[in-house]
Amino acid sequence: MIGGPPCQAFSQAGLQKGFQDPRGQMVYEFLRFVEETEPTYFIMENVSGLKGAANGDLLRDILARMDKLGYNVNHGILSAADFGAAQLRRRIFFIGVRKPFPKVPMPEPTHGQADGFLQVKPHTGVGEAFAGLPKILESRNSNSPPATIFANGEGNGALQDAAFVLPVRTSRQVSYKDEKRKTSRVKKRGLR
Repeated sequence: MIGGPPCQAFSQAGLQKGFQDPRGQMVYEFLRFVEETEPTYFIMENVSGLKGAANGDLLRDILARMDKLGYNVNHGILSAADFGAAQLRRRIFFIGVRKPFPKVPMPEPTHGQADGFLQVKPHTGVGEAFAGLPKILESRNSNSPPATIFANGEGNGALQDAAFVLPVRTSRQVSYKDEKRKTSRVKKRGLR
């Protein structure tokens, strides 16, 4: 079983109300599903702020409940950038396995700074992630005639006219081809 209960109650981008926010209780709903279905393995994901919620009491309580349900659990904070995503999104992961099986190790990063020992790829920048995407024409806007799209599921993959075109935001022109971008960072109330 794999799940990520709503994280707004513990998120830096949210108001960090913890259990005062009803969504903060959804972690326990996930554990209820684990109890009822008794999977051999489970993975639960949430924002890294969950680790320090209620001065760490929440983390200790979650781990104790997982143990009581009969699971050996490994947990840790992983960054999406260390696995090829073009952003520094840090999340806490819980990997549980039914006892008596041993704890499952946390995955090793596939991307990062080469240190001479680990063979990892460099972090992916936003420019690299956007490379190869079609260029949006400045002349296109929401009043333009429908664009041509690839019709999937039509058997022959024929082209057809799109029903609508999303408006183009032109508040900032950026060349992703010429300038390598750093990975985006999620900060309180949005991207930095």
